[in-house]
Amino acid sequence: MKRVIALCVFTGVIGLAVGMGLAEREEPIPTAMGKAHAVQPAADAALKEPTSWADRIGAQRPLTVEEQTNVSVYEHANPSVVNINTRSVQIDHFFGMQREAEGTGSGALLDRDGHIITNYHVIDGANQIEINLASNKSYPAVLVGGDKEQDIAVLKVDAPAAELTPITL
Repeated sequence: MKRVIALCVFTGVIGLAVGMGLAEREEPIPTAMGKAHAVQPAADAALKEPTSWADRIGAQRPLTVEEQTNVSVYEHANPSVVNINTRSVQIDHFFGMQREAEGTGSGALLDRDGHIITNYHVIDGANQIEINLASNKSYPAVLVGGDKEQDIAVLKVDAPAAELTPITL
């Protein structure tokens, strides 16, 4: 169970690290007057669309071995990561009124039967759960089980098996 939790945390960290590395950087060039001007990317580079994340990052500078490993892990795990959208009804204790609340989170597909692992706080109190797959298709999901204290939950989505890419643990 600890390995699964660690995998979920690691996948999120890798996604964040890769995403931050993709931000375009424009290095300032000092001039004779001491002011800096931004470097404009070459026009021909802007015309060529990168084919992968590695190409996109590598266009700035060569990747280190650690960065190459991170990109490889990201590209391997990305099809297995899902976006989770939730809706719930919450009671405003101050006014005593009900209001609808929405939440989001992520999870990882465990098998082609549609089981998904996520954190319990992502679905806590939700009365409607929707899963968005890497294919950008959305499906409703249900809570199969969870442990609030360990902050772990398993969902089940009813999607075609061909659209589900289980993560390799």
